[in-house]
Amino acid sequence: METPYQNQIRAFHINPDSYEKTLETIKSQPNLGIVIKFPDTKIIPLLDDLPLNPFEFRVMYRIVRHGECSESVKDIAKAIRVDQGIVCETLHRLTDRGFIEKIDRLGKPDAYRSLITY
Repeated sequence: METPYQNQIRAFHINPDSYEKTLETIKSQPNLGIVIKFPDTKIIPLLDDLPLNPFEFRVMYRIVRHGECSESVKDIAKAIRVDQGIVCETLHRLTDRGFIEKIDRLGKPDAYRSLITY
């Protein structure tokens, strides 16, 4: 017998604070296709060991998490809740220190790629 949920897939982002509640929800819907996304636990320890100030950490985390970050400075600033000038300075410092590389894209905002791998 087919259930109305049989062909649906739901994604759950596991937050450590709500882990038990999320598992209960998953178990209560056995016929539902489930994709579970755990937070990337490798990125934070990697960045935590680098000599970064808080702004550098936030920008670096965003770039590493996306692999190649093609967001505009304005969007990055809005996402991490800081001034655009701070994001510009931080991107320049991270580039100069060899943590990221700038990718020029004609007619589009520059992209940035992490040179740190995990």
